[in-house]
Amino acid sequence: MPAKINIVPDSVGLEWIARAWMLFKKYPVELALITALYLELVFLALRAPPSGLLVVPLLIPFLTVALYVSYTNLRHEGTLSLAEVLGAYATQKKRLLLLGLSFVVLFLAVDGVLITIDKYLFPPATSPIPQLAHTCLRVALYFLATLACLFSPALVVWREEPVLRAIALSFLSCWKNRSALFFNLIVMVAFCTVCLLPAGVFLLIDYLTDAFFFKAGMSFCGACGLLVMSTVFFLATYFSFRSFFQDSTPESEEGASSLSMLFY
Repeated sequence: MPAKINIVPDSVGLEWIARAWMLFKKYPVELALITALYLELVFLALRAPPSGLLVVPLLIPFLTVALYVSYTNLRHEGTLSLAEVLGAYATQKKRLLLLGLSFVVLFLAVDGVLITIDKYLFPPATSPIPQLAHTCLRVALYFLATLACLFSPALVVWREEPVLRAIALSFLSCWKNRSALFFNLIVMVAFCTVCLLPAGVFLLIDYLTDAFFFKAGMSFCGACGLLVMSTVFFLATYFSFRSFFQDSTPESEEGASSLSMLFY
């Protein structure tokens, strides 16, 4: 069934984080392990030869599908199922690989645009203003490219959208709901601040006392805070996807697999 983009109220941006936090409190260990595995695979891919920056975009569609299948299984069945993840890969592995290649091309195109801009618009200068403008432009272009990649893996697998259409739908859904996403971003920044606050306290005490105990506490709290905020961020993205492309089918429908229940 072709995907239809829903327009959601701005306040839904807060609801995504609230629902993400509720699910995390229900399954903290499972979700933390999923996030840790995701981040570890990304870090390993970044070190892959010849360039990790080309490997990561190729890997992201497969990792995103694994996340969404795992979240859906936990919500509806309370368990994790590797078979469901492999089933999703089996049905659309060629499209996911093509999508990954499209991500590589997209980010290479962004790099090409930035190199051209560096050469003709922002040549080396002593003034900090051109460099600041270049940095803002770089962030903006990569952010727009990320929006195009955000929901496309799920659209390819569960909506069976063609790769280019999935990328376009991902970007359009974010653009049409930009107010809700912006509100979500503001709340997410506040949530991340709270998550990292304990590490900041240990950092301040360590600065004042220079004691090893506080260094260890800062590292531990920082790692835990990073894991929690990354998990909630991924979950909020999952719930935003469901808001943008959700069917009206009730959750109580019987006989539906956890894959099909992604949209319920």
